[in-house]
Amino acid sequence: MVNPLTRCLEDYSLPPFATLRVSDIVPAVRAAIAEMALDVNAIEDDLSDPDADISWATVMDRLEIIDDPVNRLWRIVIHLSSVADSPELRLAQSEVQAEVLTIQSRRAQSVPVFRAMQRLRASRGFHEDLTAEQQSNRFDSNVLDSTNAFSYLVHDKAEMDGLPDAIVALTANNAVAAGHDLATATQGPWKFTLDWSLYWAVQRYATSRRLRETIYLANQAIASAAPFDNAPIMQQMIQLRRDRAQLLGFESYAALGLEDKMAPSVSAVQDLIDGMRNKFRPLGEAEVADVSAYAASQGAVLDGLFEFVARLFGLRIEAADTPQETWHPDVQYYQIRALDQPGTPVISQFYLDLYERGDEKKAGAWIEVMVGRSSVLRTDDKAHVRIPVFALMFNFATPVSVVSRPGIEACRSIHS
Repeated sequence: MVNPLTRCLEDYSLPPFATLRVSDIVPAVRAAIAEMALDVNAIEDDLSDPDADISWATVMDRLEIIDDPVNRLWRIVIHLSSVADSPELRLAQSEVQAEVLTIQSRRAQSVPVFRAMQRLRASRGFHEDLTAEQQSNRFDSNVLDSTNAFSYLVHDKAEMDGLPDAIVALTANNAVAAGHDLATATQGPWKFTLDWSLYWAVQRYATSRRLRETIYLANQAIASAAPFDNAPIMQQMIQLRRDRAQLLGFESYAALGLEDKMAPSVSAVQDLIDGMRNKFRPLGEAEVADVSAYAASQGAVLDGLFEFVARLFGLRIEAADTPQETWHPDVQYYQIRALDQPGTPVISQFYLDLYERGDEKKAGAWIEVMVGRSSVLRTDDKAHVRIPVFALMFNFATPVSVVSRPGIEACRSIHS
């Protein structure tokens, strides 16, 4: 049977997330690495020939084709580690991580490829720091594990005073899931975790100083004690970044980061921020008021957001014509159409993962690119590009069906 991850590469399709097994990851990634190694050997041989045809198509387009399989597979693995974490997935990721970074570094640091890029007046090659990549992955794992390790069970109903009904119901559901089968929203017990929606609700609404203090201190201590202590990792990552910047002739890592940006220096960035803060604040406050009034008049958040995007950018967001498997039943799949182009073509598609899952999904809000836009790797002769596919991840509180009133989110929760 063909590995489903290998098949999605061959068919230029999206992964079958719902049926994907962790055991599929390592063999698929290693097969892609082996193929990439052969392709890198071939392009180096070709570019080393003194009579080689050096053009954008023979160098950059060819490199894009070589890079794509491993890059796509590794994006899938990294994405799953953020939204569906498990010990088995971590083991699979760690088993092939060094191999992935090795082949990517070899390609990125290839001398024949670099010389060809120089002839094309391309940008400098980049440097992959294996240790920094490994430390970054461990850092994220510690944060997630430390967050999941905390729980606080409330038995005294007085401690729940002030909290919204939705939070009371959610914490009662958490208690049931933890084995307290008789837990109810009215009688308790109530289990608190460090999911952002619970943390924010406690700090904003709870009248119990003890509850606020307990949750606040636990949140401040995430990944700061064994066995999930990130302090040594942070020190090493800072030192590695400082060393990298100095090796490349920069005063600081921030200065290195600005090398390919428009800003001339770190001090210029800080001066710009300081100089514009007072000018922008009144405008920002006015915009918040306008957005609040608009949201209050709409009712449905997603429908209102999609209508706003259509009016502002001329883009229609709708359910995708071809549904895709997702990594969780709550995840939705959409497509974006350009209303100002003939035939309103689909120009992008995206997954929307709205709700928190503290046991397997990392905190925060972020975008993950699943498939990059490419004119070289288009899959349809009629299409001039391969359309991009991305995933939007959030951590809104999971709706609780027993609460009849609409869910209410803080401005900070929807900022991203």
